[in-house]
Amino acid sequence: MILCLKERKKKRQTGIDDPNLSDELLLKIDVPANRYDLLCEEGIARALKVFLGQIEIPEYKLNPPRHKIIVEDSVEDVRPVVVCAILRNIDLSDRDVYNNFITLQTKLHLTVCRRRTLASIGTHDLDTIKGPFYYRALPPESINFVPLERKKAVNGYELMELLKTDQHLGPYLHIIKDKPKYPVIYDSNNIVLSLPPIINGDHSKITPQTKNVFIEVTATDLTKANIALNTIVTMFSEYCKDPFSIEQVSTVDSKGRVTNYPIFEKRIVESEIEYINRGIGIEINPEEIIGLLRKMGIPSQLSKDKKTITAHITPTRTDIFHKCDLVEDVAIAYGFNNIPFRTPFVKCYGSQYQVNYISDKVRSEVARNGYTELLTFSLLSKNENYTLLNQDIETSPPCVEVTNPATPEFQVARTSLLPGILKTLESNKDCHLPLKVFEVSDVVVIDNNTDTGSKNRRELCAVYCNSQSQFEVIHALLDKLLTAFNFKFKGSENEKSYIIKHSDNPTFLEGRRGTIIATVKGKSTEIGSIGVLHPQVVLNFNLLFACSALILDVQYLVDN
Repeated sequence: MILCLKERKKKRQTGIDDPNLSDELLLKIDVPANRYDLLCEEGIARALKVFLGQIEIPEYKLNPPRHKIIVEDSVEDVRPVVVCAILRNIDLSDRDVYNNFITLQTKLHLTVCRRRTLASIGTHDLDTIKGPFYYRALPPESINFVPLERKKAVNGYELMELLKTDQHLGPYLHIIKDKPKYPVIYDSNNIVLSLPPIINGDHSKITPQTKNVFIEVTATDLTKANIALNTIVTMFSEYCKDPFSIEQVSTVDSKGRVTNYPIFEKRIVESEIEYINRGIGIEINPEEIIGLLRKMGIPSQLSKDKKTITAHITPTRTDIFHKCDLVEDVAIAYGFNNIPFRTPFVKCYGSQYQVNYISDKVRSEVARNGYTELLTFSLLSKNENYTLLNQDIETSPPCVEVTNPATPEFQVARTSLLPGILKTLESNKDCHLPLKVFEVSDVVVIDNNTDTGSKNRRELCAVYCNSQSQFEVIHALLDKLLTAFNFKFKGSENEKSYIIKHSDNPTFLEGRRGTIIATVKGKSTEIGSIGVLHPQVVLNFNLLFACSALILDVQYLVDN
């Protein structure tokens, strides 16, 4: 995000216009996506003052709770998390400060809150409401309140109709619109504070005259809720009568467990001095590193062995997780332009991946046999991946599924290239026969031995389509291809060889189908399938002519 800072011509508190102020653009600040503390002018000003040594790193104080919010189990299936805090005796009378307070909420909604889907923030005038507060989910027709900046009370359904054309709030209605119950926050007088994540009630709205602000963050993700709450209270607690003090609020969950928020965890990240210097490419002493981290708002100290820096992470720096994050901050404070240029100590020579080299060789060999290369989608529907190929979903090997597919056509990662090629032929039925097409690309297979639970394998699929199946044509392609890789048909034990055995693959026609078995150094492996496609498969893809297909594991050729 880029923030543009301008001098603003305004009447100062003294009542005198400053002639030096104008609308001229001074600078643009590129705010990293993980620096939520820099999304408001207060955060930028504080970071710059700390960097320049004009102020010390603020120490935030948590005051014990005087209010609580009771969470009912009805919100479990809707929006189960709520965290709260209070800024007491805050001065929002300066219109710029008040506007910045509102603007920060908006920017947090767009960033860490992911357009209110993960979390949403509500702010209320504490003096207009009475605790304890209640967080529950109710049927839309039983919720009745006056929404923010409206004059008439509405229920949940009426609110959706009222806001569906609203430019600012309309895009968020889908988050809860179709749920049987809506989340809502009440005070002890049964006054609605907010209907998260959509809108606050008009009764408790804050103004520049508000002295005590009650902040509630409802969410589906506790981590995001804590980040949003901590960011807003740390940024604006400086305007409290007791600067940088925040009053906690107790959250009582449906099982009676009590947790006080906000929580300022005392996080510590350690990094070796040698690791920091080596990561940046500089040679500076520990005292300089500590000074540079202090400039970035991170207090730190040197260990007893004088080899390690221990950094104490403040609540505003939610982006610091690992020692490499400390390296980045030291580099920023040191100045990227000040890092000396030097020749790398390690010489790296680029080369083509073996799998790509073999794939290009396969492409060249198949293309020389008159086949045209295709490039199809790597995602397809479950129906196309299994049913249309006469495969049983229950007994076939599982595939990688997309959790929230954009369309039904992109439900799973393909386990075969054949469906994509047949779909292409379906769209090109008017072309002259014969049609000879192929694709060399990756398929995705389940592998529980990998970190991701799956892996890619390079595969070849070639299809011959004509008025007659002419199985011998696709068989000739197989012979030509494997011969190019020094495989011999029914070769001796000491040679790389291959044979075709009977197959029961239902994708192909009985009696005209086979499994390709390759043998290298006495070890036999199934590397593909060949045959005439079953007539039902051809009809499933709305094709008019017989097809023969070859499916070959290119990854095997790479490994052997």
